[in-house]
Amino acid sequence: MNLPLKAILKRRGHFNELKPPIKIYDWERDLVFTALKRGHVVDEILYTRAGGTLMADAEGIYHGFTDDQPAITNLGMKISPEVINRAVGVVDAGGSIPAGWVYSGFDLLEVLQHGVEDGLEYIEIRAICDNIAGAETVYPTISTPTITVLQGDNWTGHCYYKHLSGAFLNNELRSQMKIVGASGTVNPSKAMPSELNNRIRLIQTAEITETYPNTLDYSFFKVDLPIGESFDVTFRLYAPQLEIGSYANDPVVTGAGITGASAAITASDDISEFKLTQLSLYTEFNLLSFGEIQGSRILQISGGNVNNQISFRRLDGSDNIAYFDIHQNGENNVFYDHIPISTGNLKILLTISETQIKIFINGVLAGIHGLFRPCRDIDLTQINFGSSFTYPDQIIANFKKSVLYDIALDDAICVELTS
Repeated sequence: MNLPLKAILKRRGHFNELKPPIKIYDWERDLVFTALKRGHVVDEILYTRAGGTLMADAEGIYHGFTDDQPAITNLGMKISPEVINRAVGVVDAGGSIPAGWVYSGFDLLEVLQHGVEDGLEYIEIRAICDNIAGAETVYPTISTPTITVLQGDNWTGHCYYKHLSGAFLNNELRSQMKIVGASGTVNPSKAMPSELNNRIRLIQTAEITETYPNTLDYSFFKVDLPIGESFDVTFRLYAPQLEIGSYANDPVVTGAGITGASAAITASDDISEFKLTQLSLYTEFNLLSFGEIQGSRILQISGGNVNNQISFRRLDGSDNIAYFDIHQNGENNVFYDHIPISTGNLKILLTISETQIKIFINGVLAGIHGLFRPCRDIDLTQINFGSSFTYPDQIIANFKKSVLYDIALDDAICVELTS
């Protein structure tokens, strides 16, 4: 049944008969509704994104998107900061290991085929190593090139892996980061389950704590093979990545080479036609990560300039606290009251009345603060979803739906909407 969102909200008890919404964003279905028209997201909102990113749907199938085409699946609309990967996100077309991969320690490393599985490009490899009569443990590896990193940064490596045939003994397969600094060397690693014909994503994050200068190697395939053992295995590797940050983004597809990037994704909508002096904005989204930028925006309502904006944003250095940041007539009022928020699926309702703003999270009034003055219609002309109109402060999230009202709803309706 393909009901419009207005009917769905009414059926679920989330529709106010006395005051219907003036605009509905249904990102899971790639539609935007008003009283007079309906259209696709790309026709109704300003969505900026460079090519290169992938996004999975609810079935785990990855999809690619052209430049500035909204990255939308049945999980919603993707918002993300810039992602720079230090491995190769796409494999070469020939019968060789992709350019930029570093490998050593194998008796045989043979490329069997290249292909695409569920939207992910892969390389299928047969690897042999015999240490039956060896003198010491050997370490066959496939890695990224060595890069220079900064103390205090986080780095995340991730790769999809599927074991097709053969066997490893004693959980010998893993990923590993080798961090070399003036103060020493560390080798954090993570064991990789070896399940036949099951595609597994292995994610490993490390903070650079060693004294500068530092270098980092990421082995997305490493075997510790002791004396007296050998292996002959066939496996697939899909889109290995090494990114600055503490969160594993969707794979970034790049050409052959070592470094590729997917530009920041922003989404905003011009609501100036409604001449609003107060509003309520109800939004459902899956908050995946706050990103690496402190103060990243979750929602922002503005007049399209720095002098008049109301932001609900992450508290600097925190992963579970947000706050209000209000600018009116160039005056800045930052409310550092702690508003608890966590990653995961959220229902948030932001209301702006003549005298105050409120935020409801999953049915609970989480924050309330006064305004310098009542808002004018020139103050409430633009919505930014998960980003800012001027700063690179994106969260990482999939936005599912949002509903805009031209009044500040009363608390009873607010609780009903978000519960």
